[in-house]
Amino acid sequence: MSTAIHAPPAGRETSIRTEADLLRPTPWRRVSWGAVIAGVVIAMVLQLVLSLLGTGLGLSPIDPMSYSSPDPRTFGIAAGV
Repeated sequence: MSTAIHAPPAGRETSIRTEADLLRPTPWRRVSWGAVIAGVVIAMVLQLVLSLLGTGLGLSPIDPMSYSSPDPRTFGIAAGV
């Protein structure tokens, strides 16, 4: 039989927990918020870089000073693919 341990959290009402409750793993209790925020920032920067790369590659065939740019239908077909 497990013994009751009185462990009041700071600033909260008191509660009685058993040893089994204290030894049970709680995976969602400890979240590294710094890592979460860093992951969000990295994902946003990566999205921006890939968007700029895609825009640059998409606009590279267009030369406004030349009349040999591809036909607009070509862009429609390429967008469909």
